[in-house]
Amino acid sequence: MRWCAVAVLLRVAGCILAALPFDNAPSKPLVRCWSPSYPEKVLCSWTLERDTHLPTEVTATYSLGFKGKVQQCVRDPLDDSLCVIEEPELYSSLPYYINVSASNTAGQASTLLPFIVENIVKPDPPVNVMATPTPGRSRQLSLQWAPPPSWPLPQLFPLKYLVQYSWGQAKHSRTVGPYEETHCTLKGLRPRSSYTVRISTLDFIDNGEASEWSEPASTNTT
Repeated sequence: MRWCAVAVLLRVAGCILAALPFDNAPSKPLVRCWSPSYPEKVLCSWTLERDTHLPTEVTATYSLGFKGKVQQCVRDPLDDSLCVIEEPELYSSLPYYINVSASNTAGQASTLLPFIVENIVKPDPPVNVMATPTPGRSRQLSLQWAPPPSWPLPQLFPLKYLVQYSWGQAKHSRTVGPYEETHCTLKGLRPRSSYTVRISTLDFIDNGEASEWSEPASTNTT
């Protein structure tokens, strides 16, 4: 009887184990860092490729240089998979290193990502995009927009802008610029036609990459 009871217990335990994934250890976090608020802060986010089905703790630390002082990357209160590096050192000859580590009772995995702050500048998209027909000009549109609110010092660290406009049910599009001001006039357009406009921005001296395109604004030429 005792051996029968053991066999039943092993069979039940086997069913329980089979219901769980074979490997419950976390995978290496996928880490991304960018600076939408240059020069004041860097954001870093991470994702885990699979659910471990176990409570998993993630820590994020960084240092300037591989042997620099290790500091905690401050978690965003609204997003637990995002952290902030405040007031990073600019034009450093040493890269920053961020180390994101995921651990649970089945194991641990880490990702070490190096970056230079100027190489990861990426502004948020411009806001308040407006497109209106130019009075008295049948083939022109007047555009205006505002820099992203997250860009803290546009006077000291200026931006430039790209304009994408499309027509014909978005079958045709063109990108023009860059423009140094937050307004421009599109000329040589089709009269009595519908146009959709989006704006992107990038650092004035081409650090990093351009923002995503803004929310669209649409209007018609006269």
